[in-house]
Amino acid sequence: MRSIANYFSKHTEISFSKDAIICKTHSRVESVFILIEGEIEFYHYDELSHSETSLIVTSETETIIGWEVLVPTQRSISYVRVFSPKARFHRIDLSDFENSISIELLKVISRKMYRLLEISFYRQASLLGKTVKQRAVKLDNYFISQESTIAERIQLLGSSPFFGEFRETDIHMLAKAMKRREYDPNELIYDQDQNSKGIFVLIQGEVSIRRQEGESYLNLRSISTPGYIFGWSSAFDATDICRASTEYKTSVYFIPFTSVSKLLREESFGISFYKMIVWLLGNQLQMSHSRYISLLDNHNQIAIKQLIDVNASRIPLDSPLQVIPYLLEQTPTHHIAFESLHELQKNGLRQEKHLASICLDILVKEERELAFMNSISDVYNAVTKGDANDPNRNRKICAEKTREVFSHTSLHLEGEENLPDTCNNIIIYNHLINHPRYTLNNHFQLTLDSHFISSMILDPKYGDPGMRTVRYGKSNEYGHQEYYKNLGYLEVYTSDSDLQDKEARELAKARFYREAEQYLNNGINMIISPEGTSFRSEESPGPFKMGPFNLANQMEFEPNFIPIVFYNFDKRITENHFFCRVLEPFKISEKIASGQSLEAFVKSYQMEFEAQVRKAQFDSEKLFQKLNA
Repeated sequence: MRSIANYFSKHTEISFSKDAIICKTHSRVESVFILIEGEIEFYHYDELSHSETSLIVTSETETIIGWEVLVPTQRSISYVRVFSPKARFHRIDLSDFENSISIELLKVISRKMYRLLEISFYRQASLLGKTVKQRAVKLDNYFISQESTIAERIQLLGSSPFFGEFRETDIHMLAKAMKRREYDPNELIYDQDQNSKGIFVLIQGEVSIRRQEGESYLNLRSISTPGYIFGWSSAFDATDICRASTEYKTSVYFIPFTSVSKLLREESFGISFYKMIVWLLGNQLQMSHSRYISLLDNHNQIAIKQLIDVNASRIPLDSPLQVIPYLLEQTPTHHIAFESLHELQKNGLRQEKHLASICLDILVKEERELAFMNSISDVYNAVTKGDANDPNRNRKICAEKTREVFSHTSLHLEGEENLPDTCNNIIIYNHLINHPRYTLNNHFQLTLDSHFISSMILDPKYGDPGMRTVRYGKSNEYGHQEYYKNLGYLEVYTSDSDLQDKEARELAKARFYREAEQYLNNGINMIISPEGTSFRSEESPGPFKMGPFNLANQMEFEPNFIPIVFYNFDKRITENHFFCRVLEPFKISEKIASGQSLEAFVKSYQMEFEAQVRKAQFDSEKLFQKLNA
């Protein structure tokens, strides 16, 4: 195959050392570079956070940098730098590049860009776990329906972003070559690694474009806008790196590439055609970069900003899409962003619909978290608006509403068979800190682990969510105060409460022992964290305090202790699954050694409990791997 460099009358060989930047995003292309030897990296750089995201690393010879000079704006779509200790390039001046443009050169450039797209897909697929296999479909099962008029076909091509700028005579020739095909739902139009043999133009329906890597499916895009094209890899003699299948009953026009080839004999049409192919490939690379960023943790907002920035010239100045990145910067405005995206997906202009659909695909995790946060808000509102004189009803409503919160999470609960049939139990647990992302606008945080015990364990088993101890809120924590006041929980002083004098603390402690004993005697379960504060999963449990053990030791009847271990309740719901295990109940008299003091027992039991938390950590990670295998 002819080297790209041989298409140019003049080119200069140049070398760069590692980390040398060849081009920057949005910078105007000054020269075209063709890789001779070495390795280069395409990456995204966020100027606000100064963070970098690697997109593609390649050593493919003749990878071209600066192809953007062929499309309007002539500005780079990504940063590119040398990744190996040294890299050599051919450098072509823009004047020489423009004077050397030919159909054959543009086809070669298209193939090189397509290879970059393929590498990008490989990298994205490596981030995916196995997915459910798609059901088998038949290949190319279609029939040619009654032909439409030439005028109707010309109108459809004229509305296409790809063909819309072509001359009327060329569109007329293409329209004459079009054949209509009808597909049923879930039919394969063409498979990956096969030649599509022509260009497809959507009439109506929906076509899903995806790539399979082993048992993983990389869902790339859905085409549902009439006039959009697919299967264009045949234009540069390449097999398609994706498969195209129908989601619903779908109608398309097929233009055999043999018919397109006849038109390509005319130089001006051929150059216009392949410049549009380069433009299309550039868009696909840009979308692929955004998709890759979105697959990485905590980068979705960057992906959206990049996607909209790149397409800013193709959407109206007053399009709601322009403000989506800013609405996503602050949690309180996320709901406005999603409402706007759903509205645009339904009623926006053609390009707005397309971009809104891609944004919603990228923001699946964020939308799930929004639903999670809305449920937390519902719990808070239900409790604070309840009757302050009826805490029993408020606790019951709280438990019911909290179950909706956990419906948005992936969770694993085991050991429920260890729950005694009777109440009068003291539930102890390792108290985990809340992820700061799950904080309401008034700075209130719903303690997920203790609410989980009430709503998901005790209420279903005993018909009552139990009585809890909560810390006295600080003077500025009005959300905390309003919420717990209506639930009637027992308040205790902890290290996270405002400092109070010693007498106030002693009175509060005496009230706790007195009232907690009354609840236990009346058949109500008590939920108490022996740590007195919260920790991260990896640091849990903290040192045990004596409160719950002194309570049991002073009572006339001996209550059961029900230990519960938590893991991952301090993590984001989109990154992990919540793990909870109910351990076997015990009485202190069954575990304390002869002559052992209560304090010594608590210290030894804390070590035993810590071992159970570490076991939960191991089992949680093993389960997570299994679920994502």
